[in-house]
Amino acid sequence: MSVTPVTAAQAARTARPPGAWSAADVGAYITEEILRAHGPQLPAREAQAVLQAFCQRFTVPVAARIARAAFEIYGGMWRGAPITWRRFGATNDPFFAEPILAALG
Repeated sequence: MSVTPVTAAQAARTARPPGAWSAADVGAYITEEILRAHGPQLPAREAQAVLQAFCQRFTVPVAARIARAAFEIYGGMWRGAPITWRRFGATNDPFFAEPILAALG
């Protein structure tokens, strides 16, 4: 049996439905899932700004749905490539976020 540590932020987030998450919750979820799926990443100053802008473009509840699908349905991979914070940038919306949202219905 293996034990996966849970941060206080993860515990607080999982206690609420994704529709009640904040933009910070969505950003933390994406960051944690990237780490879980693909291991440590190089630090990037702009990552948090990109994730915040993603939440603003789609609204927080919709951004949470897209992010959860990206990792829980698609396993952190999109079209044969690992999902990183860059996928959540505006230039990727037509190729990443919008198709995922359309598939969710």
